[in-house]
Amino acid sequence: ELRGGDVPLGFEARGGIYANFDRALPGDASALLASIPRRQRAEVRRALQSDLTTSAGSDEAHRAAHFRVYAESVRNLGTPVFPRALFAAMLDEFGD
Repeated sequence: ELRGGDVPLGFEARGGIYANFDRALPGDASALLASIPRRQRAEVRRALQSDLTTSAGSDEAHRAAHFRVYAESVRNLGTPVFPRALFAAMLDEFGD
């Protein structure tokens, strides 16, 4: 199942099955924060005060970190974890 974007050759598009939502983001951080409902805004402010960082990549360290978070998340939901080799094969085949 593919959602969004152009329909690739050989695929069939079926409308009316899923609802989508999008909207333009405000131009600056303060306007974006003001657009969030009050209770959620408090949670966002709390997160902004933390010392979290993000990084992106497909090297072995990033792959291991991604798989660790993925595996814990789906395991906590009671869902079987796909093997690490599957993610490695997809990255190797399709890239970032």
